[in-house]
Amino acid sequence: MNISFIGYRCSGKSTVSEQLEKMIGWKKIEVDREIENYYGMNIPQIIEKFGWKKFRDTESKLIKENSQLDNIILDLGGGAVLNENNIKNIKKNGLIIFLNCKPELIKERLEKSYYRPPLTNLTIEDEIKKVLGERLPLYNKYSNYSINTDSLTIEQTVNLSIYFIREYKLLLKSKIISLKELSYTLV
Repeated sequence: MNISFIGYRCSGKSTVSEQLEKMIGWKKIEVDREIENYYGMNIPQIIEKFGWKKFRDTESKLIKENSQLDNIILDLGGGAVLNENNIKNIKKNGLIIFLNCKPELIKERLEKSYYRPPLTNLTIEDEIKKVLGERLPLYNKYSNYSINTDSLTIEQTVNLSIYFIREYKLLLKSKIISLKELSYTLV
């Protein structure tokens, strides 16, 4: 079984995944880093040289490969939900947790990050509003669990994730529910 984190860029997926890796001993795979390793360059360079389509195709390939492993924490890029096959692949062997936070917090974190190329030609506020507006229904649709991290510490978010992993395992083991029926939001 695996656990996958989805959510908008700068929502805390990498930080939570890193701490969860330390606590439960599962290997963390940050898909964006895997893409960088694949090309031998950083994401802005990849986008500039190859474009978003090539980036997304590589992302899907790596998600498919890594989702077949076991006891893995997958830290997915914010746009991974745009390809329904990505979701099908990760749901075959695990659960999905959506880390959600308010747009103002995302903006604050993005402004500190030199590392993330713009997704549009809009201002940072308008881009967040537009892109998050498009993706939010997908994050909610595809996640088994959703955690609003606005007022939670990293430790609290990790502990909730561990709780959800245990609950998920128990529910599946008891066959009370099917994978498709499981959805829970913590706000």
